[in-house]
Amino acid sequence: MFFKRIFEQKRVYIFMFVLGLILGCLPINAFALPVSSSAKVVSAAYRADLEAVSSFLEKEIVVERLAKLGLSADEIKVSLSTMDEHQLHQMAQKVKTLDKAGSGAGIAIILLVVLLIGILFLYATDRKVKLHNPVTIEKNS
Repeated sequence: MFFKRIFEQKRVYIFMFVLGLILGCLPINAFALPVSSSAKVVSAAYRADLEAVSSFLEKEIVVERLAKLGLSADEIKVSLSTMDEHQLHQMAQKVKTLDKAGSGAGIAIILLVVLLIGILFLYATDRKVKLHNPVTIEKNS
């Protein structure tokens, strides 16, 4: 009851509006420092992406394939250094998916889980599965 009467008055809304304006105009306690343009700031994500791509490019199979294409290690390092953060991140994401694509263990685990869920469903509902041997069925001709 008490709060209902308070919010019915226009003075409360005017007070909240004025308070919001005052608090919105106050300066934020933050300090801006000049940054030297010669110093390159490297984020942790950029370093992680660069490490992922570099470790992939150091694999023996990849080195052989790039050598067959006529690319040397120096050319690859130069092209990596000229990439911006967005391009390097896209390449790191592709490299990570390539590393995961070779394994079929995930699919096998998923199939086992689905099979176990199916068996548990049949057990919980008291259903039985009958398998008929197709060899014993004879055709009448």
